[in-house]
Amino acid sequence: MGESVDPAGGHRILRADLAGGPLLDLGTYPVSPATWVLGPAESVQASGRAHPAGVNGQIGAVLSTGRGEQAVVHTTLFSDTPTTAVIAGTEVTLRLPGPFYHPGDVVFTPAGGRTPLTYTEPRIAHEGLHFEAAEVARCIKNGHLETPCAPWPTRSPPCGCWTRSGIGAASTSPASSAPQRARGCARDAAPPR
Repeated sequence: MGESVDPAGGHRILRADLAGGPLLDLGTYPVSPATWVLGPAESVQASGRAHPAGVNGQIGAVLSTGRGEQAVVHTTLFSDTPTTAVIAGTEVTLRLPGPFYHPGDVVFTPAGGRTPLTYTEPRIAHEGLHFEAAEVARCIKNGHLETPCAPWPTRSPPCGCWTRSGIGAASTSPASSAPQRARGCARDAAPPR
């Protein structure tokens, strides 16, 4: 996830006093789906490059779980990069043609060269954020600390419970090797294959 930022423009992302650099800004975008799919990383190997403005300029990292799964993430202030995402599992590869953090297409490509399945959604960019703002306002008005739409610890889209198992990256409980649905999941239907 990268954006070319003009050093002369005075953008806040270049200000060290405002926690500038891509790590805590642009870097959260690729880390979020990686940890949503795989769970928290137990190991992180990273390398970076400083920006002349005195903040991180570029960071690449490999996030690894205790089960051996890995995510490769990258963020930079030096160039505009494609904002696509790929989640590859043993049974299917999920591709978000991008920008992956906006509504839009989702392409499921089954292993073995089977026919891809594409789900298409209108690209509305940031215009859909008003739904989130309205939900926050409703929760505050009603004295809620979180939304009942995605209660903690399952703050992932409703399809998250089957996505992990559908791509061969299901989490397992210590007592069982069977895939576990996220606690409180409302999805009972089988994942699309």
